[in-house]
Amino acid sequence: MVAASAGCEGAADSDSPSTGDLSTETRGNDPPPALADLDEARRYNLDRVNAYRAEEGVPPLVLDETLNAFAQAASEQLSADHVPHKYFKTNVYKCNCNLGAENQGAPNGWRWRRLDVQIEQILAQMMISPGHRKNMLNPEYKRLGIGFVNPGENLYFTNDFGR
Repeated sequence: MVAASAGCEGAADSDSPSTGDLSTETRGNDPPPALADLDEARRYNLDRVNAYRAEEGVPPLVLDETLNAFAQAASEQLSADHVPHKYFKTNVYKCNCNLGAENQGAPNGWRWRRLDVQIEQILAQMMISPGHRKNMLNPEYKRLGIGFVNPGENLYFTNDFGR
């Protein structure tokens, strides 16, 4: 299993997110993806992060459209150049959105699976990484922005946490 890159602390801004369909082609006998679009995938990701937070007695996050746009741009950058946290580090001070930290998946994308399975696997890996876990469970963070890009075989994933 590919390990996720270390969490990054900091703040940011972006253009509008891509809102294209995240479903991927069915391959062989695999079932079709369970999550059909970006909004549904974001809600699923938010629910899973909040489930981890609830297990630790941490209040839930709310989805934030400004942070979604930022996270989407970060995932698009990661899919293009495979450099983790580059967008975050370059744009953190332009956002005016009180961004606090970023978690990103593998720099070369997460191998193809149903999208719900990919999200589960990525978040599970992040929970065993001290930096990612700290970001996910930090009670100072109240808002979450989520970005996904799935070009071809790989999912590029970003969670941005805001105060």
